[in-house]
Amino acid sequence: MAKHKTIMYKVKGKITSIEEVKTLDNGAKVVNYILEHTADNAYVTKYNIGLYKGEQYAEHVDNFVKYNKVGDEVEVEFTIRSTDYNGKVYNNLNHWKLDKVGATTPQPTAQVEEVEDLPF
Repeated sequence: MAKHKTIMYKVKGKITSIEEVKTLDNGAKVVNYILEHTADNAYVTKYNIGLYKGEQYAEHVDNFVKYNKVGDEVEVEFTIRSTDYNGKVYNNLNHWKLDKVGATTPQPTAQVEEVEDLPF
């Protein structure tokens, strides 16, 4: 049996729209969003990216909508899946991972404890 390697793609851009979350009959949730990438030559490419999670991980879709808003600058990792239907091929961009661009992780602050001088 041949091994199948999944190829991951990355793109940075701005979220320009987020559709309503859909809950499927099997309990899975799905949401699609548009990401606009502007190249150095000012050419804009729009990506329609889908995020699908089965019932067991459906809260990940809710969290995506909760923590990401239109206008956010992000870097998205995604895969491309294809489906052949009635002789026509359809491609889907499947969300894998998202990071905010320029976002910094809060660093813990050191707590300073005052200690009285020792009597020497």
